[in-house]
Amino acid sequence: SAGELGPETERPLHQVTVARFWAGKYEITREQWRVVAQWPKVKIELKPDPSSFKDDDKLPVETVSWYEAQEFCARLTQRTGRPY
Repeated sequence: SAGELGPETERPLHQVTVARFWAGKYEITREQWRVVAQWPKVKIELKPDPSSFKDDDKLPVETVSWYEAQEFCARLTQRTGRPY
C-alpha cells in the first residue's frame, strides 16, 4: 500500500545507482575479525576481540560500531584491492 512507501517527504521515488562492491554472504566471525584487526590500520585502531560472547570463534562478531565496520572494510579493500 502507499503507506508502506514512507512519508510524503521521501517522494518522488527515483532510481539510484550504486558503484560495484564486494559483500560477504555471512556474518564476520570473531576469528575473521581478529585476523583483519592485526592488519595495518587505515584510519582507526580495531579491538582484536570486541565481542561479549567469548566461547566460540565461529560466532559472529557483535558490539562493533559503524566506524569499526568501516575500518574493517577499508582494511579488506587495502589488502585485496577490491572495494568492500
